[in-house]
Amino acid sequence: MKKTLLSFLTIAAVALQANAADLPTTGNVIAEYYTGNGQTFGGWGGSSKFENVDEDGKPCLKFTNEEATEYDWNVQMAIDYDFEPGTTYYIGFDIKGTPAEGITSAFQAKENYAGCGNLTNFDITADWKHVIIYGEPFDAGENGVSNPPMRWLANLGKYVGTFYLTNLTIYTEKSSGVEAVAPVENGRTVVFNLQGIKVLDTDNKAEVYDLPAGIYIVNGKKIAVK
Repeated sequence: MKKTLLSFLTIAAVALQANAADLPTTGNVIAEYYTGNGQTFGGWGGSSKFENVDEDGKPCLKFTNEEATEYDWNVQMAIDYDFEPGTTYYIGFDIKGTPAEGITSAFQAKENYAGCGNLTNFDITADWKHVIIYGEPFDAGENGVSNPPMRWLANLGKYVGTFYLTNLTIYTEKSSGVEAVAPVENGRTVVFNLQGIKVLDTDNKAEVYDLPAGIYIVNGKKIAVK
């Protein structure tokens, strides 16, 4: 199996840091890993190592990378799952290790390893921290031929060090929608995601299309960015 990720990493996107306090911590759980249920995952690339270990009494994925690669997608951590296009997915996990900021991840389509949506970035700290990232995949098909999302990938080629990851849960909200949107000043474009979190406030409307692919509330109206 080809183990490189190509297209979506060439697309410029605004990287949003997920604030766990503003995100749903429970919902419709669709998959769990390293929660004591025996479910694990791994990855590939470079000189990296993926090991299943116990750390601080927890079942963990231990990742080690001794040397950075040319591209961050040369080393990847991955979970295969048939994600539904148009649904916002949350991935929550506990992680600690060699500190790093701005780790990127994305959805990958079934055919041709096409990118089909980015998730928010995450950081790694020396002490255990609960992280929640989220994103909405889309169907990468063309000319009427479907190419649905089937994998989540985290890009680790530039990360040098070791981290431990445990208690990973993939879930969706039990209900979605924005209950309240702040009033907008004339001439400004204010964008919220479907969780009601403001992600952009600008006087240049074109910046909306630099956001990661997904559904947004723009000045009170729902739009799709692809």
